[in-house]
Amino acid sequence: MHGASNRLWAVILIALWSSVFTSTTTRSSDSTTSQNHIEPTNSSEKQPLPLAPTGQRQLQLSAESVLANALRDISSPSAYEPPAQLQLEITDEPEIIPNEDLLAVCFDGVSELAYISGQPSDIYLMSVDGSNQRRLTDDEIPDSNLSWSPDGASLAYASQPSGNVQIWVMDADGNNRRALTAGVGSYQPSWSPTGAQIVYVRYILGQGDVWIMDADGRNQLPLSTNDLDEQWPTWSPDGNQIALVVQQGSGSAIVLMNVDGSNQRELVTGGLNVLPQWSPDGTTIAFASNRNGQFQLYLVAADGTNLQNLSNNNAIEGPTGWSPDGRFIVFFSNRASAAPDAFDIYVMTPDGANIRKLTEVPGLNENARWRPCSDTLIENTPTAAVVPQCTVSAADNVNLRSGPGTNFGVADRLTPDQVLTVVGQTTGTDDLRWWQLESRVWVRSDVVAEQGRCNEVPVLAP
Repeated sequence: MHGASNRLWAVILIALWSSVFTSTTTRSSDSTTSQNHIEPTNSSEKQPLPLAPTGQRQLQLSAESVLANALRDISSPSAYEPPAQLQLEITDEPEIIPNEDLLAVCFDGVSELAYISGQPSDIYLMSVDGSNQRRLTDDEIPDSNLSWSPDGASLAYASQPSGNVQIWVMDADGNNRRALTAGVGSYQPSWSPTGAQIVYVRYILGQGDVWIMDADGRNQLPLSTNDLDEQWPTWSPDGNQIALVVQQGSGSAIVLMNVDGSNQRELVTGGLNVLPQWSPDGTTIAFASNRNGQFQLYLVAADGTNLQNLSNNNAIEGPTGWSPDGRFIVFFSNRASAAPDAFDIYVMTPDGANIRKLTEVPGLNENARWRPCSDTLIENTPTAAVVPQCTVSAADNVNLRSGPGTNFGVADRLTPDQVLTVVGQTTGTDDLRWWQLESRVWVRSDVVAEQGRCNEVPVLAP
């Protein structure tokens, strides 16, 4: 094993983001050199990911445990013992998000999260209000690295029934499981917005390289095979870019690149920056960073500006995704217990002002992914339909609600100085017409003035 200083990056990269298994591998003959990538300034700075002992499986620490112990000299995951509870100071506890706001993310009220829980880790599905928890996998094989298909019908994940960890896909109910990769270890899948391809990481010669394949596992090709460890590739909502984590000395940077692997450019540097998660509109990336000493949840604009810390406490926290409408961020945190091996799943608004704890199961609960809505009308994809231009305004302050009806909670207000764009319409629970706005909130049609082709706006079936 490497010394403590050399082991930090390796342990973080291989273990962050749920449990990952590795075994001794060799670089395959189909690996090719990719151009237009960031080159290391000093090849001696490279700190490759550790390989498991020959013929043995090696359970790496979960994302949250590694975050909690990133500065410890971890020589063996099996020898890990959680330290005593930390003394957390959580200030300015935000307002609790009500159930109706979470369920209103999807018009039909069916809004769900897939997540990882337990050791060995299994895949679960639950309603976004924390109810109706059910297990999709139930065996002695740890699963990790969840990614929903854009239609919400399939779930890609990493698992290791035998040999190296591989990427698998199953139906949303846990049936029809099939492997997409074989041979050297593969993990951290991310589905393209069109559903046609999956970007992922292959573990070759002790480091992670970003690869791409068709959604059925065919046409596996490298996007990047340089001398830097690369992890957590995540597809942008418009399908034009991939965010990923690239080794940077003893730290890591959030990097953007084109989908063909070209034009890599740094977005966030300084410390360890990991777990990039695109907002649905593609304007913002959530990530975890220890730039202030403790791993916290941050936001940054897609152009690298407007860096914000949403945690602002000494709990250990990191993002796992966004709601389909962009109104909520899903994240893990130990703010409730302070124990480094006890994490729960939370949701918060992007301004950090409202929060909701979703899990109460002891131990590790992580890697939560919001299932795409079955009724989503506006897709942030290259094939998105053009919505006719329609705007609304009001002479007085008007309530904007989380759903089409006065029984839904007030999400915001329309002020007299605003003009907002309408993207959908429906008959509400009060039998009146309601407009859906770009921010996915709703306003009653009889309290606003309309301008444009409002009658042509898509009708949402209740």
